[in-house]
Amino acid sequence: MPSLYVSTFLARLVGSSGPMLITLYVVTTLDRSYSQAGWVTSILVIGLGVGAPLAGWALDRGRGRLLVGVTAVVEATFWLFAGHLSYLALLFVAVATAAFPLPSHTLPRWTIATRLDERTRQAAYTVDSICSEASYMVGPPAAVLLASSWGARPVLAVLAGMTVLVGIIYLAPAGMTRVQPGRPAGGTPVAPSQPEPQARSAMRAAMGPFIVVGAAMTLLAATEVLLIALMRSRNEMDQLGIVVLAWCASSIVGALIFAVGGLKGGATVLLGVMALCSMLIGLASSWWQTALLLIPSGFLNAPVLAASSEWLTRVVPPSLRGRFTGWHTLALTIGLAIGAPAGGLLADHVPLWLSFCLLGLVGLLAALTAAALSPAGRQSTASSTRSDPPSGPNARDVA
Repeated sequence: MPSLYVSTFLARLVGSSGPMLITLYVVTTLDRSYSQAGWVTSILVIGLGVGAPLAGWALDRGRGRLLVGVTAVVEATFWLFAGHLSYLALLFVAVATAAFPLPSHTLPRWTIATRLDERTRQAAYTVDSICSEASYMVGPPAAVLLASSWGARPVLAVLAGMTVLVGIIYLAPAGMTRVQPGRPAGGTPVAPSQPEPQARSAMRAAMGPFIVVGAAMTLLAATEVLLIALMRSRNEMDQLGIVVLAWCASSIVGALIFAVGGLKGGATVLLGVMALCSMLIGLASSWWQTALLLIPSGFLNAPVLAASSEWLTRVVPPSLRGRFTGWHTLALTIGLAIGAPAGGLLADHVPLWLSFCLLGLVGLLAALTAAALSPAGRQSTASSTRSDPPSGPNARDVA
């Protein structure tokens, strides 16, 4: 397990800091506008969403090693040469390679779903969410700090080296690409009969987790934009870092409590409570009140993501978990893509206190919709365990 989390953190560190470095390179080195830099980073985000289902499809068919080998080479090559390209060349190369990122979200979650039994998945998914939180806390600030000292080009080369390192860990003899499709580690093979009806049934059951993760990421991305607008409206931008740190720290604390079973409730319940808590943020009248009011919603950030992943694992057959984990990553990416512009639109045209209320209302409606469409998601963990093939004694040996 340690190598799983270390490699996942490093891979997502590349993903979180890369767009920031590309922006700095385009704006400072190439002397282009922020909007032009935004086109490149948007292509990278879209590519992540497009590539995730393809990665899941490859994992379901036992092509994990080929997937990691190809994507590691493609992504490392992009980071290595990105700092030496003109703007048009960078744009073209981004379009050509964006759909082949190292599957830093799909592969670890597929590994957890395939190799761990029901008793240990919740903790593993929670640690996976913590890796994401930590990478976004460390990556962008570190990228700015290093780029200001060394320049963007050397740091982009460092990202290439980190990508190669993660690929090597994934391809190691005990790495994450060793699970055979349709067979949980130590478990019994899953019959591949009637794949199309099985896939259609799984898609209906998976709509709940997809809605939850998409809505949660929309809430997070929009809240981030509204938070900046709120702090700027009160001339408190100097305290923004403290507020964001409190927000992220509360998410990690919530994840740790959720991992040990101290936080009960399904994904839809957690999302609904998170949405209600988000409505309170607009009531703050100072930076320290903002930090305090962010803590309840932040406390549920990582647990919601972990709970949606665990829910997806329970309702999708093992033989289809790769592709559905990819679709889950796509839903996450779509939520991020929708949230930021939605938050900006609200900040520009609606009072901020009302913006947070409307945002929370959307999250609450999404939670109710997910619960209504997928009643299976409200089953207890104990009852769902019976539908999973048993995992053997080696299920914990992930990497």
